[in-house]
Amino acid sequence: MHPFLRVSNLSKLPTSTRVISLPRVNTSIIVLHLKQLAYAAASSRRTYLDVRSLSQAVSDLPDQLQPLALPAFYVTLDPSDIPVILEGLDSPTLLEDVKALHLRINQVDISLLSIATLLSVAFDHIPPLAFLDLWPRTRRWIDFRCTYQEHLPAVSIAKPYTVYLQIFWWFARSPQVAGLVNATPGVLNLVGRVMHESDSFQWCKYLVHWFQQNQALEHRDLEELIMGAGGTRRDLASVILLHLNRAVPTPEYDVTADSALNLLGALLLVREMMDGKLDDSALRNVLLSQGIVTACTTISRALARSTHEMGRNVAFGFLATLVSGMMRSPAHPRIAESLRAGLVPAIFSCSSGDNESTLVPVLQQVLPPSTVYHSVLSQLRLSLSDVRNVDTQENITSPTLLQYWQQFLVLAEHRLDVMKEYDAGSFTAPRTCGNLFRPLQFLTVHKVRQPRQ
Repeated sequence: MHPFLRVSNLSKLPTSTRVISLPRVNTSIIVLHLKQLAYAAASSRRTYLDVRSLSQAVSDLPDQLQPLALPAFYVTLDPSDIPVILEGLDSPTLLEDVKALHLRINQVDISLLSIATLLSVAFDHIPPLAFLDLWPRTRRWIDFRCTYQEHLPAVSIAKPYTVYLQIFWWFARSPQVAGLVNATPGVLNLVGRVMHESDSFQWCKYLVHWFQQNQALEHRDLEELIMGAGGTRRDLASVILLHLNRAVPTPEYDVTADSALNLLGALLLVREMMDGKLDDSALRNVLLSQGIVTACTTISRALARSTHEMGRNVAFGFLATLVSGMMRSPAHPRIAESLRAGLVPAIFSCSSGDNESTLVPVLQQVLPPSTVYHSVLSQLRLSLSDVRNVDTQENITSPTLLQYWQQFLVLAEHRLDVMKEYDAGSFTAPRTCGNLFRPLQFLTVHKVRQPRQ
């Protein structure tokens, strides 16, 4: 055991930061100081009330002093109690024994929450080598809690999976145990549970770290995520879309550097699924059907307005993901959806030189062929009307993009004229030449006149 985690070190705690009053069964009031609380929580006769009171009292300490209470929480996480608890779950016991078992597990819950809090406020004040002893106990109880959740009493802390993943994330930042954390099986199942459990950004933060270590998502990793998020691909897609729509609800949403960073983990996950690196067409189709194109369009527009470098970098990623989504067959419903969500303003907003390689295919290969579809043209008519009075040269700063935009605009205006005549009954059907990807100047529209009456 690392010396920092010895119970004797509780003597270094200040005598008190405030007075804690605890009501007892006999209605009298016992006044305890912080150091007394710590020793009570670390003793073999500790109660749930002892551990909870220490957890509440420690928050009044300065950040650098809070880790001094770690030995009490470390003792509470004694893994030798796990077989005893499992045996108690398997065999009939007296009501008093069941109650004692539940209170013991609740002590563990509070200790895990306290460790998560301590790591978040005082990570740098914990001796690095202490993590080598703290991690195995912490991980063992988290694994126990997750594995036997259906057979254990309800967790006594709010959003427990978020707390567990927060602990994983902080331990993964420690060079001493990062390798152990990264090799822990089932961590992506925990990520999925957090996605399903709450609106926390903790899963996004952890995925950024995970992708830095693993580079790519494998099928076994995806199955872990799916099981944690609810068990089906639709469940996983739903929580991803819910998170994206909550994170950036409108194109005008003010995205800060911190919120852009919180989007990065979700972006890395979605790009794996949309760009074909992870070949799972079923999940990709569910994402498309639930509105990933709309979400990426909205986020791209919002992030493009960001004055932070992180925002612009994440905007590039969402824009590339949007293009991948629009090119999935059949493409024209996706393109109409993106136009409805503001694709044209997004092109204007994202037209910096960094995005040129992404937007050129949109103006050259994606949008022109789609103008043979009535649904696309109908939406394009509305989109172009919104930017007719916009100074194009001022908004599209890339000369190359400006050239392709002007060429596309000529084609679009011509196709809109054809659609107007078609809607008026002048033609029986609009048709284009068979090769829709030929250079723009060779694209022609063939009109079929209605027969004279």
